[in-house]
Amino acid sequence: MRDAARTRDLIHAAVEKAEEESLPELYRLVKGFAVPPSETAGNLMDKLLRIKIDGPEDWSENIDAYLNGEKPLGVGKDPR
Repeated sequence: MRDAARTRDLIHAAVEKAEEESLPELYRLVKGFAVPPSETAGNLMDKLLRIKIDGPEDWSENIDAYLNGEKPLGVGKDPR
């Protein structure tokens, strides 16, 4: 806990020395660290839901065969 207090003091001291025109950017950076984890959890899920995986239809059933090379992935194949 003492280290956290010391770090907080160092941050305050550095902010006091920052150029005035840098303060808006500095604030945005610090604000990003101040967001509680519960508020960012939804953002992570949104990102995960946007992930698109392109692979063979039987990928999940035969993942071992694809990973060890028994089945080729067909890289560069025309998807039509």
